[in-house]
Amino acid sequence: MKYLFVLSLLFGIHSFAQTGSIKGQVMDENNIEIPFAKVWLTSQDSSFKSAMMTNLDGKYTFKNLPSGTYEVHIKSIGYTEHLIKDVVVTDNKESQATISLVQTQIISCCFGCCGYNRNRSTNLDEAGNPIQW
Repeated sequence: MKYLFVLSLLFGIHSFAQTGSIKGQVMDENNIEIPFAKVWLTSQDSSFKSAMMTNLDGKYTFKNLPSGTYEVHIKSIGYTEHLIKDVVVTDNKESQATISLVQTQIISCCFGCCGYNRNRSTNLDEAGNPIQW
């Protein structure tokens, strides 16, 4: 009987644990959703960290977060990284953190990185030796 009381006490305390959530959407400057953007958050005291990717609609939701203040980081290829500070999570509330990312110009150059030599019509292996087909 004593153990039953202790178990009921523990479950009672657990049921009173309060959490909140942060949800939002990542879009570009033209309000077009950005799918698969990396979104991660860190509590203000760095005791809690979590990360996820946005869905096809650019949406994300962090659920069951302990109450506190968080920083939300958002990053996607081709866009500038963005930080939202002081996102407050309170008990049983849903905080919004929606952001519009700005596109950056990607300059890519593929000289030698793929083993292709423009001056020779020969593909090269990692050591720079010609690959025999």
